[in-house]
Amino acid sequence: MTIGVGVVAGQVLGGELFDVNLLGLGWRVVFLVNVPIGIVTLALAQHLLPESRASVRPGLDPVDVIDVSGSLALALVPLVLGRTRGWGAWT
Repeated sequence: MTIGVGVVAGQVLGGELFDVNLLGLGWRVVFLVNVPIGIVTLALAQHLLPESRASVRPGLDPVDVIDVSGSLALALVPLVLGRTRGWGAWT
């Protein structure tokens, strides 16, 4: 339900922002919505999130990086290339 409301609200609010045309930016103004949200999020994160006290900075796990990259490739390659190569209708 939240995703559905977000999708509808995003379309409506984006259209309203486009009609208002702040600063003469046209359709680009819809991307400026994220600026105040980001500033507020960073300010709240500084005050609310605890400081990390780990003595060693965690490193990148190469096995997990390969797993995630491979999984994304297996999901996206058929979607991107399938139709042009004559693969089934599922692509």
